[in-house]
Amino acid sequence: MMHPFQRVIQPEEMWLYRNPYVVTDRVPTNSMFLISFLAPISVVVLARLCRRADRADAREAILVAFAGLGFTALYIAGKLGSFSSTGRGHSWRLCTFLFPLLCAIAIALSRTCDYKHHWQDVVVGAFIGLFFAYLCYRQYYPPLTDKECQQPYRTKGRVSGAQERKLSTAGYSLDV
Repeated sequence: MMHPFQRVIQPEEMWLYRNPYVVTDRVPTNSMFLISFLAPISVVVLARLCRRADRADAREAILVAFAGLGFTALYIAGKLGSFSSTGRGHSWRLCTFLFPLLCAIAIALSRTCDYKHHWQDVVVGAFIGLFFAYLCYRQYYPPLTDKECQQPYRTKGRVSGAQERKLSTAGYSLDV
């Protein structure tokens, strides 16, 4: 029979475990989940309504909105063209891009201030989260420096119905 693992804490590492007891969280857990899940979806819906994004764009964005506030920041930067040649020099676009990241940083800091996580866990988790958010964003959208960074890859190469009929009629050829 195997004996259960028992952690032995050495005297020199006791400082790690002497955290004061915290009764209330700075950012309550319920609010944190609402912010991290509903914020990306609400930004996609707002982009659909205000920026007149097409239905396929909204569907693609909602599929990867689980990536959270990092994806939301990248999505906002893409929709506003914050890093493209047309969007440079407009500080409000940069501030709008940074706002979801600042919310994520506030949540991360609240986890360390409330002694729920070590700062090393929070930093590594932030890098992993940003990496996967960028990976998910780039799976569906072009680089943020592209002129058409607001359009997903699926809708970039699409041809409208009228153009498709025109191209399929005799006398028109499409070089591939």
